[in-house]
Amino acid sequence: MPGPEAQTIWIEPNRRGGFTAQYHKYLFTGAAVHRKARVVAIVKRMAQRTWCCRRCGDELPIDKRADARFCGEGCRKRAARERRGLREGGVVKLCGTAPPYTSQAPQRASQVKISEIQGR
Repeated sequence: MPGPEAQTIWIEPNRRGGFTAQYHKYLFTGAAVHRKARVVAIVKRMAQRTWCCRRCGDELPIDKRADARFCGEGCRKRAARERRGLREGGVVKLCGTAPPYTSQAPQRASQVKISEIQGR
């Protein structure tokens, strides 16, 4: 089954802070139910500011599925490697962070001494 076609829908921001969407009907059948549903789903995600890659934060290409989470195969694999590293107890350095994150669970509030909270 072919993927979504980028040349068949157009989504642009409008002056009121929302989005304006246009789409073509399918060539031979003239139906547009699925394409309209895809455009509506993408516009909703854009309005919620979730139409971006969960790994790098870039905006997703318009030819991705409406439920896409990553901009490409590379970001999807890097995110999986990071999750796997955290799950297995490894240390993973995420972009732009000074100390690397570890998979150790944080201490419970009952285990933290009051002097540690007050900084003494």
